[in-house]
Amino acid sequence: RSPAAPPRDISRAWVFGARNLSLASPSGHTFSLEPSLEVALRDGIQSPSDKRASLSLDALAFDPPFRRVTSDGTHQVILVASNERVTATLVYAVSPANAQILELSVTLVYHRDVSVAAEELTLTFEDASITGYDHALEPRVVGKGAKQLHIPNHTPRQLEVSHEEHRVLLDASGVPGVLVRARGGRREVTLELDHRAHHPLKIYNGCKDPKGLPTRWLDETPRVAGEQVTHRILFLPDKSLGHLRPERYPGGFAAAIALTDHADQGTAARTRAFAYGDETAGKGSGKGWVGRGLSYTKTVFAVDSEGYEPQLDDPAFEELFVEMVEDGVEPGLHSVTGVTDERALNAREIAAFGKVYPNAAWIDHGPERNCEAITNQGWDSSSEQYFLIDLLIRAGVEVWWAVLDIPVRGGRLDMLAESLEKRRAVIWPQERLRQGAVAPLMFASAWFFQNRSTFLRRFSKKNLDRLASDHGLLLAHTYLDVWATSEKFAKRTLLERVDGKIHLREEADEVFARIQTYQDKHLILTDGVARLATHLHEALRLRIMPSPSEPDTYLITHTGTRALEGVTLFIPSRSMSKTSPLLVDGKPARNTREATGEKGTLVWFDLAAGQTRRLKISSDASSKTAIVMATDAVDASAPE
Repeated sequence: RSPAAPPRDISRAWVFGARNLSLASPSGHTFSLEPSLEVALRDGIQSPSDKRASLSLDALAFDPPFRRVTSDGTHQVILVASNERVTATLVYAVSPANAQILELSVTLVYHRDVSVAAEELTLTFEDASITGYDHALEPRVVGKGAKQLHIPNHTPRQLEVSHEEHRVLLDASGVPGVLVRARGGRREVTLELDHRAHHPLKIYNGCKDPKGLPTRWLDETPRVAGEQVTHRILFLPDKSLGHLRPERYPGGFAAAIALTDHADQGTAARTRAFAYGDETAGKGSGKGWVGRGLSYTKTVFAVDSEGYEPQLDDPAFEELFVEMVEDGVEPGLHSVTGVTDERALNAREIAAFGKVYPNAAWIDHGPERNCEAITNQGWDSSSEQYFLIDLLIRAGVEVWWAVLDIPVRGGRLDMLAESLEKRRAVIWPQERLRQGAVAPLMFASAWFFQNRSTFLRRFSKKNLDRLASDHGLLLAHTYLDVWATSEKFAKRTLLERVDGKIHLREEADEVFARIQTYQDKHLILTDGVARLATHLHEALRLRIMPSPSEPDTYLITHTGTRALEGVTLFIPSRSMSKTSPLLVDGKPARNTREATGEKGTLVWFDLAAGQTRRLKISSDASSKTAIVMATDAVDASAPE
């Protein structure tokens, strides 16, 4: 049998072999796409009493492929593998609607309730070079000095697989992890469809005696009998890594900082002094973190409790909190009080807070001793007194601290640089805590409650420059309005008393002024952790595909569930015409700037969930590529 008839007006045709599962270039070089799939599943849903088992992967054997043509003319090659726990169906498809793309969909259907520790799909390429992005969005060639590359958190899951003049871009947007390894002359690409390291959850085993409490893992994904999960991977021939790169942050910013401030030491006077310069200052002060136009996550206690100053129960503090939120500060709860709270109080106060402050963050307070902490008993629906997560989700509070700190070493500020080899998760959806349609986002932080001199020195010009150039991310664990109430905290406070009033120290405000200049230049965005987490998670779910009908045009589709404001793309100078403007939906792009440190342009625009926008680059050279599917020696009689 001959290949399917190619679309008209093709100058370069690639052929996907239905029998040998390979993609052949016009010159005849083949890129094998024959997959292997390994899983680590165990019966039942993981409980705190389960001992954490070492990771042991079992290979699933695929039946011979068969071919199918759907009613819309899409050519498919299908492989099926199964065992007693799961059936995996892989479908390679070429659609007449866009013959420039080969799509691989991987669908897993579970036959019983299981816990997933890992699911890994591996492709092996012989005689090929593979390039992917590192934490700083720099291209890294695997095999040249680096035997492996684990694409870090919140980094485009794009790989360029090349042989001489021919190349294929592998786009695994939305896949939690991608690992590339060099093994002699072979290159292995492992798509981590699931891995427990990508969604850590540690809980405290008890709350009555906080000294030496053990922790337990709940990091495996629960899947119930009949549940179905699908992942999609794209192969785009003749596309290079970086021809169009999705950026991490909104609005053309290069890097981001979110100070996540725990409520323990907050009072109206102290918090106002940190935010605006002194305890009597307010909007327009031009001093302090908020007065300089910087944002952060400020958590509060909703109800007064023994051992802590009143916050939202104090009219002066509540007035300040409203003022700060109007100035762009992200609100959050640091539990409802500073002590253990039972469900009736949590139900009332979380609902009330969410109604006034939607899309807030949540940071467990004292999780080792407060029973209702998510990481204590708050996760557990069987706990009548302390179950919490349904209350948070109902109130729209869907971004939570995981009570994990990632050490950020030396002069670095970038948590992403610390997550390379150990698969350290920074922000992740937590399926274990899903309620209905909502899987909350959890985040780790970096410990930044240090001596004042150390804290301020970490935001030196050198370190901020490096954070910006590395496209880095810092989610800092802080206590910004701590007061010198003891010798222990005296060296940590950013505040001082002058003429009877609490002021922000001058050396602290000088550092805030420095950070302000980076934000004013669109280099470093300061924001709240919930806003950043949502954007970073959703931005990884962009689909960037060449238009089948418009040359030099890409379709940017948001496959996520929440609107993206200011989603940003980087276009290298080599991909752009020197004379034609960038067009978004046929009109000149309104938001662009030259990239700092790279030769290219940043463009940003808004995307609603499910929306597709057209970006026309108007390059000086255009390449028309299409894929046809060879059908020889494959059973084509399988039912649709």
